[in-house]
Amino acid sequence: MNASIFALFFLFLLSSASQAQSAFRNATADFDKGDKLYSEERYKEALREYQRLPVSVEAHKRIGAAQIKLWDMNAAIASLRKAVALAERDSEALALLAEALSWKGDFDEASALYRRSLADKTAPVSVRLGYARTLSWSKDIDGALEQYRIATREFPRNLDAHMGLAEMLSWKKQFDASIESYRRVAELTDISAYKSVALSRVGKVQTWKGDMKAAKETYQRALRLNAKNPDAMFGLGELHEWEGNYPEAKALYQRILQAQPEHKAAKAKLMQLLWVK
Repeated sequence: MNASIFALFFLFLLSSASQAQSAFRNATADFDKGDKLYSEERYKEALREYQRLPVSVEAHKRIGAAQIKLWDMNAAIASLRKAVALAERDSEALALLAEALSWKGDFDEASALYRRSLADKTAPVSVRLGYARTLSWSKDIDGALEQYRIATREFPRNLDAHMGLAEMLSWKKQFDASIESYRRVAELTDISAYKSVALSRVGKVQTWKGDMKAAKETYQRALRLNAKNPDAMFGLGELHEWEGNYPEAKALYQRILQAQPEHKAAKAKLMQLLWVK
């Protein structure tokens, strides 16, 4: 009798272990499938896969991340609060919750969460950039500038860090330093379209400085790298307009609208120049 009970108990343990291993394999497969869909930007399908997972910090983080991509910030915040409740020191969960709150305009709580996330010295650069962006949105330009400076020191080849730094410097009217940072971006990347974006920003700052000749040359260089860059076309169009070269200005604004029919600024410019020859 005792031997029979022992045998049944042993079989029960084997069955339980087998079921646990099967559940683990299934959960891992679900993570992999969802992650693949997420990497392919198929966020709705990824979300469905993640929502099948057993409750865990990792599941809540993935669900929240997909909801952010789907622009469902209320749902993302709810999911990510669950993740943080389960793991208060999880840097990734804190940063994701901060991101969702920042998009919702809750800058104070977002900033506090970013600071908690940054207590983890292994936090990726995206966390500091998110914190800097949140500070800039809350009009704390000095704070944002400091965070972008730290990011460029810690990750000297990160393009977004240099772009953010350049933008903050331009807002502080430190135009030469801003131009230098934008040019640094153009030097760091081999992608023509990104070089063009950085150079169009240089042209904009040169315009603010009043250096119209340099700005025109910079915009033209940006367009040689990417003929469809709307910022370069718009900036160059404004320069032609200010010089009284209205046909060239109109042509550039029309080129923008061919690519982006809803470009409000280009539409407004064409309306202003409708009866001008």
